[in-house]
Amino acid sequence: MRICLFCWFSFFIFGFVNAQPWTIEEPVRFLALGDSYTIGQSVIAENRWPEQLVEALENHGFEIDTLQTIATTGWTTVALQNAIDNQGLQNKGFNMVSLLIGVNDLYINEDINLYRPRLERLIDSALSFVQYDTSQLFMLSIPDYAYTPFGNGNPLISEKIDDYNLINETIASEYGIKYFNITLISREGLSNPDLVAGDGLHPSGLQYELWVSKIMEYVYGVYPTTSVSEIANPDIIISPNPSPGIFRIEIPEYISTEKLKVEIRNLEGRLVASPNFLNGHLIDVSFLPSGTYFIKIKIGKNNIVAESILIY
Repeated sequence: MRICLFCWFSFFIFGFVNAQPWTIEEPVRFLALGDSYTIGQSVIAENRWPEQLVEALENHGFEIDTLQTIATTGWTTVALQNAIDNQGLQNKGFNMVSLLIGVNDLYINEDINLYRPRLERLIDSALSFVQYDTSQLFMLSIPDYAYTPFGNGNPLISEKIDDYNLINETIASEYGIKYFNITLISREGLSNPDLVAGDGLHPSGLQYELWVSKIMEYVYGVYPTTSVSEIANPDIIISPNPSPGIFRIEIPEYISTEKLKVEIRNLEGRLVASPNFLNGHLIDVSFLPSGTYFIKIKIGKNNIVAESILIY
């Protein structure tokens, strides 16, 4: 089979093939299909990426009607197909469907040659729920769990992930389906442990937030280049770190603290504090138990700083 080298290069570098803005029908009736990465194993429900996507769309003025998730930890392509065949999903009026599946086929060492026909059948099923309108279906690449404590940087895992993702990206291109490469984000999991959930294997709420940021940028026709390295703002310094719980936030003069919102989340992504600035540039979260947290500083809905802090 001939593969468009430019399309593959564009996918690998940018995470998508088509940069056209995404026209979303309203009210949004969203069906999310997948496995542990869609059900959000080891994060609270509100931090799963489908829930975060719905919230992001709603915050941008989209009317939301439905979010239904059909996903279970451990599901293979066959298990997902069996599940949706028995759900009676026809004529439910969905106008947005997502598909992310395949990591468990890899994990149990299924013959990779079976992945393509099984994935194509799943795509056909997904398209039947949206009257075969390919513009209402999108796919995500498989995250690379080699970049977690569980995977321990095993290069063989990454090679297999690439093989599976080459298949699903190629099929998406052939069908004309939107495709998001979130694998590149997952591969920062060892250098930034905050991207990994407490189980040491699955994505954290923060990583899912980065997936959603990539999708939302596509909605507005912007190249989805968000990565962890782009979140840090070198003009804002948090010190001392570690700290007993009182941190100084050094903010450049062109940013007013009145416009800023501070969130402190634990490693599972749960919001544990929203402190106000004291004396202009201090925050006090000394009431929190000792441990590692994630601080996000926002203007509106946009993160301008996101990094880990240690309270001792």
